[in-house]
This record gives sequence, structure tokens and C-alpha cells, in this order.
Amino acid sequence: MIKKTSGGFYRMCGIAGWIGRDAGASVLSEMSGCLTHRGPDGEGSQIIDLGHGHTAGLGHRRLAIIDRASGGQPMSTQDGRLTITYNGELYNYLELRSELQAMGVGFATRSDTEVILESWRRWGEAAVKKFHGMYAFALHDATDNSVHLVRDPFGEKPLYVYVAGGEADTAIVFASEIPALLRHPDVPAAIDHSSVYDFLVWRYVPGPYTMYQGVRKVRPGTIISWKSGSISEHSYFIPPEARRPETRPALPDDPIGSLRKILENAVAIRLRSDVPVGMFLSSGLDSASILAFATDAVGPGFPCYSIGFSDGAESELADAEAVAAEFGADFVPVMVSPEDVPAQLAAMTKTRAGPVSEPADIAVQAMAVQASQDVRVVLTGEGADELFAGYPKHIVESHLPSIGMLHRFGGPALTAAGRCRLGNPRLELLARALGLADPRDRLVHWFGGITGETRNRVWIGDEAEREPDRMPFSPYGGQSGLRRALHFDQTSWLPDNVLERTDIATMSASVEARAPFLDVRLADLAVALPDVLRLRGRKTKVLLRAAMESRLPAAVMKRKKKGFPIPVAAWFRGSLRDVLEDTVGAPDSRVGAYVDRDWIRNLITDHHKGRASHHKALWMLLSLETFLRSA
Repeated sequence: MIKKTSGGFYRMCGIAGWIGRDAGASVLSEMSGCLTHRGPDGEGSQIIDLGHGHTAGLGHRRLAIIDRASGGQPMSTQDGRLTITYNGELYNYLELRSELQAMGVGFATRSDTEVILESWRRWGEAAVKKFHGMYAFALHDATDNSVHLVRDPFGEKPLYVYVAGGEADTAIVFASEIPALLRHPDVPAAIDHSSVYDFLVWRYVPGPYTMYQGVRKVRPGTIISWKSGSISEHSYFIPPEARRPETRPALPDDPIGSLRKILENAVAIRLRSDVPVGMFLSSGLDSASILAFATDAVGPGFPCYSIGFSDGAESELADAEAVAAEFGADFVPVMVSPEDVPAQLAAMTKTRAGPVSEPADIAVQAMAVQASQDVRVVLTGEGADELFAGYPKHIVESHLPSIGMLHRFGGPALTAAGRCRLGNPRLELLARALGLADPRDRLVHWFGGITGETRNRVWIGDEAEREPDRMPFSPYGGQSGLRRALHFDQTSWLPDNVLERTDIATMSASVEARAPFLDVRLADLAVALPDVLRLRGRKTKVLLRAAMESRLPAAVMKRKKKGFPIPVAAWFRGSLRDVLEDTVGAPDSRVGAYVDRDWIRNLITDHHKGRASHHKALWMLLSLETFLRSA
């Protein structure tokens, strides 16, 4: 059964354009045309005169389900003062609409877009602090001919920019996806070699950078304003762990009840839609919690999509099906074959305009493609681990003082141990991490491809080293090791990898993903928690487990975190072996221009012969090679 909830305006789309030097209607149309998959139902555009030879080109691709006659974009207020091109969802738009109506504001449409416009008219930039949602938009204010680019607090919706021209002739080019940005004549499609250098260690491109020179990600929770040729930028949202203790919300008297209530509401408002809604279901705590509250809201028959493998490789499909059965959900298995991987990887790489960070990205895309046959919105579990401490690395980082003491007395021994082959990838990862005394190196390494030491040894490209952005390494001073790790996850790992992946994977299939855990009210609760309510011994997400204990099967509460694992380690020794040899192992491989080819061939040989498991590094090289061939 496909559930269609009521009371919402569904808007999935892509935006593109410029602010400043005019580029013409044909360029605007070409940029928007690159985003057809984000909004296949129509295109809208408007070029606004900003004076002194400057214009604002606002392009929009639309997928409209209801309100087709009056919900198009760009949209202007009835007096023409404000005009917007907008991508995203304002989940609390009904509540804000009622608040504005009580102030005498009239509405011509049922859309959340008009609510954003009228909220901005009433409260100016302060309106964004009232928004519960995911969004990226460009808004023109005719009172002073200013234009504002705004991105949501956690970076759920992407927004890329390129600043072109000189001080007296500046233009900001913007788009939801990089390929659209590259259609503007002022944006060069030049690879940023420093980003390749970063990618080898991080396994994703850390913000604000991308794989293209000068193309930047707008920081989450940021407003970039253009006025009379001048550009300013400021943050309206302080990441949870960067807040001073005295500015954090107080811990509720009943944190368990508060978490349960907020999460229940976060799920409910993300079910607002006039089109069918489903979800991605793993076998773990996060997605099971979402399913429990979704079933409360809409009843049984909620569509759930989970990953399995056509070659019989071990998966969590059976466990996920058991969770779905517990709540009477409609379970849809999605099978991934190793033979499908090269084509899927190429497609995701083209849309992302960058390497695909991890094999799980392929699983998310496969589920999105299947889900698109039935629904247009899916709920996902992103954010739970980053807010409530759900990764094994959080256990290690919580003992940061002990690690520092170990390095003081046995640093060389730890470093040497990190180079040993232990026969277990997880143990080897832990050993290498413990060998890194600097927490900044360690935080990157937990997900990373290779160590900085290895990269520096095998790198043969041009000089590319640069200082990383300080934001992910700058929580409020004096934080615990756990809070430092969570801050890194919330400000780098989450927006620059996980959410970027989810948006690309789902929107390329014309499906919108909504993450209930990325509710600003949940973030406020999480940052108020003492460490012991997030992590206790080896028990992760302590408060979330306590809140859901009475709602979920015991097996879910005990199950170890898996995510959507794809068995590429085995596939690289079997079905995908030739793919590796013919791409990254080829004499003319593009990655060979950056790293030593002998090292690459040794990695492949070691992995094939079972001497070590290099699947993370090999996937990284394969995805980088795929990107470099397509760029």
C-alpha cells in the first residue's frame, strides 16, 4: 500500500542563476536545463534589473504535484517587492502561515514558497531562525536591489557558487548542482589538484571546496548577500557543539520524554505531502525509530526500501524485513548486482561532478530508483549518529585524554603498531588511528582512504597542500573528546559527504529525501545532553535507545550498526576485479598522474591475493578515476 498524507505542498526542484554581470536568457535556460532530473515538470526563469548594468538571473526547475496554476517559480510577492527561486521544503509552513495570517497577511497560493516570502517581508533575515526545514534559495529584495543566497542549517540542500569578475564587475554564479554551474561561461571546468590531494585522505572533498577550481559550497547555515556589487557573508546558525555552554538550551527535566516527543513531531511534519511517501529502511535503530512514528501517523502499509545483493552476498535484508513486519509496513527489497556498479558509479559521478565517496552511495541510489516507481518522498535516518553519538569511533574519541597519555609514553610504539597488518580491517583502522596523536588527523582518518603519511609518500602530482577549513576542528574550547568528534561529524562528514550523497542519489531519481533527525529542535536537545546520555561505555546513542526501548523489538536495540553495506571487498576479488585492472590499474590511468602507479598495482595485487584488505583505498581510487575520466 502506498500512503499519501495530506495537508502539504510538495516542491522538489533545482535552482541556478547569477547575481551581478548579466549572462543572458539563453545561459540561464542552459543552466536550468542541467537540473531537469530535479524538476522534470517545468522550467521558470526571470532576469531582474539590479541597476548599473547588473542583473539577477533566477532559474528554476519544478516538479509540481498540486497547485500547478499558481505555485510556479520564480515566485514574487503580490506587490513585486520580493522574488525567490527556491529548492527544498519548509516543514512548519502551516504553522508559520497561520501566524502570519493572524497578523493580517493574505496568501494567494497554498505553497510553502509564499510563506518564505511573507516571512522574509515580516521578519527579514531573522525569518530563517523560524524555519524548520531544508532549503537553498536566492531571494531578491526590490527595496534596495539586494539579493540573498541562503542555505539550511545542516546543509541538507546543496548550493554551489562561483565568484566571477573583478571588484568592480563581480558576479556570483549559483546552482543546486555543479554541472549547471559549469554551463555559465565565466565558470572554468578546471580540476582543483588540491582537492584531489585532500580526497585521497578524507575520501570526500572537505568544504568549502569542490573538485573544481573556484567552485565552492555555501556553508550550511549561511547567508551570502549581494548589494551594489559588494558581497558579504555571515552565519545565522551556530553548529551545536560550537555554542558556548551558557547559550545552550537547558537539559529538560524528562530528556527521554522530550526526545520521544520531538522525534515524533519531526517525523509527522516530514510526512506532510500530497504525494506518496515511503522510507529507506536498514535493520538498525535509527530507521526503525522513524518507521515506528511513521506508522503511528499514517497506519500500516508504509513503503520501506532495503538493500540486498543478487549474488547472494550477506546483507541485512532479512533483519530489515523483520523490522518492517513488526510495524505492518510494505517491504520492498532492492537488489544490487556487482555487474551494475560501473554504470551506477558513472551516473552518480556525472551528477555529483565529483568522486563517489563510498560503496553505500550506490545502495542509496539503487533504493531511490526503485522508490521512484512508487513514491516521490522518502524518509531517511541521517543525522542520528552525528547528534547522539552512534559510531564506534565516538567510543574511542571519548577516551581522548587516555590516548594523549599513551602517546606521551609510547608514541613511537603506537605509530609502529599502526603500520602492522593485523588481518582484520577494523583492527587495522583502530591501530592506525591510535597512532595519530593529533586529533585533527585522527578525525579525518576514521573515514579516510589512506593516511596522510602514505599519501605524501606516493603523491607525484604538483604541489597541492593547503590548510583545511578550521570549522570542523573548532568546537567550543575545552570540549570533551566526544564533543570534538561530534562537532567534526556535524560540520564536515555530514554536510560534505553524507547529505551531499543522499541529495544526489535521490534527486537524480526525482525523489526527495527528508531526514527527521536533522530537526533543529533535536539538535538543541542533543547539545544539552551530558556525554553519559549519548555514550556510556561501549553503548552508543544512550538517550535514543532509552526513548525507543518500549517501541522497538529487542533485536533492533541490540543489533550492531551496519548502514547499507556493499561487499566490495569480495567483489574486487571477483566480479569487479577486471574493472579495477582496466581502470585504476591501467598504464594510462588518470589517477596515475597523481599517485605512484607501482603503489596502485601493489594495492590491487595485495587485495586480490588476500594478503590485505584494501577495499576502501581501491574504491577511492576507482571512484576518483571514474571522475577524472568524466571531467
